[in-house]
Amino acid sequence: IFVGGLDRTGTSLIYALLASHPNIAMTRRTNWWTYFYGRFGDLADARNLERCLDAMRRYRRHQKLAPDIDALREAFRAGEQSYGRLFALLEAQHAAREGKRRWGDKSLHTERHADLVFDHFPDARFIHMVRDPRDRYASVLRRWKRVRGGVGAATAAWLSSVRLARATSNATRRATGCCATRIWPAHPRPASAGCASSSASRSSRPCSRCAARKISGRLATAHTASSRRGPSRL
Repeated sequence: IFVGGLDRTGTSLIYALLASHPNIAMTRRTNWWTYFYGRFGDLADARNLERCLDAMRRYRRHQKLAPDIDALREAFRAGEQSYGRLFALLEAQHAAREGKRRWGDKSLHTERHADLVFDHFPDARFIHMVRDPRDRYASVLRRWKRVRGGVGAATAAWLSSVRLARATSNATRRATGCCATRIWPAHPRPASAGCASSSASRSSRPCSRCAARKISGRLATAHTASSRRGPSRL
């Protein structure tokens, strides 16, 4: 099970809920796909494998898992020598220590690597968290007070996350028959003036240009409004 999404979208809540399951061992912020995958060359080369294992040993997030590096090395050499399998061995070792038969990981932005995830784990389940952009921005401001790039950067990050969610869910649906997650509200919204969707279709999803315009206009005061009325209910 893989949990991804932007920060302040509820990924930690989903992590905690999954970790409370008696059969699921969860890890968090291993950042395998971002910081480790492909960084050390072909792991069939013993020198590359040792460099990767040494990086895993020194990485603070992996240290919390207390991996048995010698056992990982031995198990890895006995089968397929790929980054995906090494990650699976790390997770399986943690799950065995927890006495659980299934494992999962919560790392931010894993959705950016969804193709790699499904290449290595075709039967995986992927939970991509998408939160109302106004509530997310208000939460970010409460947490860090400042946001690099301000409203514009937050809007761009949210739109990118939404596009990735749609692309991943549609690809998964075609491959496995799973239903795509609906991101936009179920009730149609009137299209903005000049929006292609106003004449082309009556879809409940606004186009990206309209979405960006609406979000940018509302995010600027989101943290003030949120402090007065609390987060909006989805």
